[in-house]
Amino acid sequence: MSAGLAGLPASVGRYTLIRVLGHGGMGRVVLALDQVLRRQVALKLVEPASVSEEAQAELRFLFHREARATAALRHPGIVEVYDYSGPDAAQGYLACEYLDGPTLRMVLDERGKLPVAVAAAIAYELAGALGHAHARGVIHRDLKPENVFWTATGRVVLADFGIAKALDGKPGLGNTVVYHGTNVYGSPAYMAPEQLEGGAVGPAVDLHALGAVTYELVTGVQAFDGEDVDVILKAISADSRPSFTGMLAAPEAFGSLVDRLLAKDVAARPSAADDVTRSLRRVLDELGVADPRLLLARDRNLTAAVSSAPSKTAAPASTAAPRIDAPVGVAASAVAGRLPSRLGPSALLTAVLSAALGVAAYWAADLRRAPAPEKPDPSAVATAAPRRTEVDVVIVFSGQGAVSVDGLRMATGVDGARLRLPVGRHTLVVATAAGLSSLDVLLLDGTTPTCVLPAPAVGAK
Repeated sequence: MSAGLAGLPASVGRYTLIRVLGHGGMGRVVLALDQVLRRQVALKLVEPASVSEEAQAELRFLFHREARATAALRHPGIVEVYDYSGPDAAQGYLACEYLDGPTLRMVLDERGKLPVAVAAAIAYELAGALGHAHARGVIHRDLKPENVFWTATGRVVLADFGIAKALDGKPGLGNTVVYHGTNVYGSPAYMAPEQLEGGAVGPAVDLHALGAVTYELVTGVQAFDGEDVDVILKAISADSRPSFTGMLAAPEAFGSLVDRLLAKDVAARPSAADDVTRSLRRVLDELGVADPRLLLARDRNLTAAVSSAPSKTAAPASTAAPRIDAPVGVAASAVAGRLPSRLGPSALLTAVLSAALGVAAYWAADLRRAPAPEKPDPSAVATAAPRRTEVDVVIVFSGQGAVSVDGLRMATGVDGARLRLPVGRHTLVVATAAGLSSLDVLLLDGTTPTCVLPAPAVGAK
């Protein structure tokens, strides 16, 4: 038996326990095999033994409410519930689909931040899931990067409805943070001001959290940050944060939407998740993203392939810094033109095939196929040290220009600029008097690339 399963039986009901996937506020989440249907599931176990009798009753009630709230929802962006032990079982459990992919927190720990188009696609998928839940009277109340999974098929899935609140007028239960003498239920950095004050909780709190998550995906930092919980709570209450619109190069509508989602006043936020979905659809159209899940499948698989490629110690040394000057537009040819400077033919083939498989998987009818049993333990990824290697990049352009990287303004210069950027894929945009020019680049560890921006397209202002 795995060491993480200590204290648990070999099986619970019809489920054989395999290994621990993680720990939550209610207990452990375990990968298990359903012996009846022969499929893997994520088995969430409620373990109240270490808390007081009064707290045990609250814990079981929360678990029961999570089961009912999640089971009522049927949406590709919401984790599916298969089975529930019932509220009076000696060992309470909730059997859910096993999501074979990292959480957004794991992705941010590895990559720091995401390109604007990818972040907008993730926000679009989450807004659709929230709209489905809100239409059925369920408020999540704890949307954060740790509760969102990103699979290789391009699915973005909202999980952990542990403190979900059905709109039934009952008092809220959940976390134990206290602010101004009021119990706060949720994760402080992603909570709305009215949630902090213990006021009425409605769809607007989830929309505020969506804004906070989106802000972090693009910038790599929390919208409301601080050294301790008290500082974070005060920042949220005072709406003390940099304007997202001011940090974002384009499109302006995206920045304006996130700023409205993060508004302190409920009335200043979008009125419903469906309105946010429509706004994000227009943003994606402006960014040229026709199919968000196709983009997310490609990005997830290509990133995974590059991350798993041989390290620089195993690769032959490069005698010259690679020059990256391919025009933006054709992703496959652009990536293929840059990978050989560090990766051999087999690694390149792996990257291309992985991306192709991800796209094919998205179109497959069975998106909920059980994964193979020998998958890496996501909890091991969660505890791994984040990879934050950076490289020096020379950016060359004509005239005086302002340089943006992944939608964020970074520098200004004449005929060029030099920046230090994390390894990985980025979109460079330079605004000059002649217009806008852009370039997609893949930065590899150990290189000092020179990126030559093409002449602005006619009318690209």
